[in-house]
Amino acid sequence: GGGTSSNKVWLRELRGSFALLDEQEKSVILGCDIIRSIPLFYCVKEQRIWVGDDAAKIAEKSKSVLQDENVNEFLRASYVTENETIFRGIYQVLPGEYVVISREDGSIFRKSYYECRYTCDGTGVEKEFLEELDACLDEVFCDMIQRLDGRTALIPLSGGCDSRTAAVVLKRLGYKDIVCFSYGRAGNEESECSKEVAEALGCPWHFIEYNGKVWRDFFHSPDYKKYLDFSCRGTSIGSIQPLPAVLELKRRELAVENAVVIPGHALDFLAGSHIHIENREYNRTEMAAMILQDHYNLRTSPTVQKAVRKWVKNIPETLSPRGMVQEYMLWEWKNRQAKFIANDVRAYEFAGLDWELPFWDKRLCDFFSKLPRIFLEGRYLQYQYMQNYIDPTVGIQMDYMDCSMSKKERRKSKLKKIAFLRYLNRVKICLRNYKHTGNAFYDYMSAGDYLKCICKYGWDFNLNTIEAEDYIKLFIK
Repeated sequence: GGGTSSNKVWLRELRGSFALLDEQEKSVILGCDIIRSIPLFYCVKEQRIWVGDDAAKIAEKSKSVLQDENVNEFLRASYVTENETIFRGIYQVLPGEYVVISREDGSIFRKSYYECRYTCDGTGVEKEFLEELDACLDEVFCDMIQRLDGRTALIPLSGGCDSRTAAVVLKRLGYKDIVCFSYGRAGNEESECSKEVAEALGCPWHFIEYNGKVWRDFFHSPDYKKYLDFSCRGTSIGSIQPLPAVLELKRRELAVENAVVIPGHALDFLAGSHIHIENREYNRTEMAAMILQDHYNLRTSPTVQKAVRKWVKNIPETLSPRGMVQEYMLWEWKNRQAKFIANDVRAYEFAGLDWELPFWDKRLCDFFSKLPRIFLEGRYLQYQYMQNYIDPTVGIQMDYMDCSMSKKERRKSKLKKIAFLRYLNRVKICLRNYKHTGNAFYDYMSAGDYLKCICKYGWDFNLNTIEAEDYIKLFIK
């Protein structure tokens, strides 16, 4: 029945990636997995119920118009928060949520069946937590291996921890058909590390070079606009960063048709990489400012300076350090991770490849959400796991930053808050980005065009800034 607890119970038992549409006599029930990996949208208008996986297509049929506030948010963050879209009256099913729409009166009932909520109340010692994490990863990847059923595991292997963990766990569980690839500027540090890891594991490795010509050709190709329409779907951009590489792999026949892409999303987030708080009490305004600073930085020009804060009312007025971890991680899971990060898989779909997101298994979410805060800050437990379980398997010992912030780093952090020094730091970053960024995105621009973009969008403009604006242009006549 619509809105009953039975929906919540059986949905919570499901694992993996799914979107649910159940048409009943008196209602329509919609549901998404815990990371919204397959988006689902709905609109109730003029006694009709519209449902689909693309808000833009629903808008076209239901004659819905752009909603300025949400377009502004999309341009600044690359996604629309909460359950809204860039179109008025069209909504999205949130991660871990089910929606019941009445066929009789069009009323809408929404309920969360799962929340990635960090309780930080686990007890135990480091060794026990490491053993539990290792067992959990083995269990999750064994289940994925059954689904792979012998198909090629295609891993976008970077120099980071997450994709390396995926490759190592698959290898040690005996999976045979693993192919790794990397992309970016020739000789970039991440790709060199990726090659070293792949060779140590005995996995084939392919490198796709990015440069100004690659980006220029891509932006002028039919694939670019097709991908914007295919991936953004009225709510979030789908990152185009891996797309030229994946399309080139297919063109060279280096990626077989039945390959399954296994990206590293988003073990680092679950392990605490985005937890950066001080040991003090916070208030609602401070948390809102932190979210805006972290996630609303694609454009900072005065024309789009107004912040969208529809989610502020959901934040408690005062927060302890533990409460800050809980609320910040909940916000980011429900918004950035589920809208933007998970939407990266659209690049693989566009290239005709299947994908898996093993690190978004509920078992891993539940494991990390219970860890005491000291094991999350600075990704402490994840780095210990890498040093004790992953690196010995590879035979390469990586360097990991000290999880505790030194006095020198704290002093540096405070100095960055001084306006003039912050300005100098911005200039330094811009100079470094131009002709030196790993994905070579800025290489297709002249120095003059680069400076014009800084003036137009702000210091932090990047590939996502351009993609978000180009998508909105599709709807402006």
